[in-house]
Amino acid sequence: MVGQPTAHYLFHRPLHLIFNAAFRAGFVLDGLQEPIDPAEPNASRWSAWSNYKETPAVLVARLRLASLLRSETLTVIPV
Repeated sequence: MVGQPTAHYLFHRPLHLIFNAAFRAGFVLDGLQEPIDPAEPNASRWSAWSNYKETPAVLVARLRLASLLRSETLTVIPV
């Protein structure tokens, strides 16, 4: 981006590439959250995450080895 104080690397990876690698390795996804910043909007900082309630700052996923879970706890969703 033009005007950045420091350049940084950005590696775009679609979620299906990340998750499919885990699924092939025997993991299941059993938790997914996109928490938003609970703070009130901050007028003095336009870039604060609290100003963007529609855009979560992070995606949190919980993956577990399928072989370690009891079968009755799994719900299979066909793709």
